[in-house]
Amino acid sequence: KEALLESGTRLEALSGMVASGRRLDVLSAVTYASRFTFVRIVNEESFTLEDGGSYELHLEVGSPLLAEGAYAGAVQIDDGLLRIPVTLNVSGIPMLNGSFPSAVSLSAAVGNTSQRTFVIGNTGTGVM
Repeated sequence: KEALLESGTRLEALSGMVASGRRLDVLSAVTYASRFTFVRIVNEESFTLEDGGSYELHLEVGSPLLAEGAYAGAVQIDDGLLRIPVTLNVSGIPMLNGSFPSAVSLSAAVGNTSQRTFVIGNTGTGVM
């Protein structure tokens, strides 16, 4: 849906008439959506397999544009005669950052407490 809405050609004449204000552009939509493909054949996509022969198929899985989550797809060979399901679980990587000392030394009188505040952050893509 996003690919269709974002890849269209913006036309003032369509503003207010359609939700996106854009004219459908199928080629742009397919090109836009292909950036999110998470599995692809790296070596030659076309090959001949002789009787008794074998072929080493190299797949690349992942995409920097995918959000955290589970993805399912398939690699199809010989017009779908062989279909290999592929799943990919994308998880974020937390990254701790902040300004804090390597050690803390505090003093408190008997019966009292002492406090020190530090700010830490997560500049990664996963939950800490």
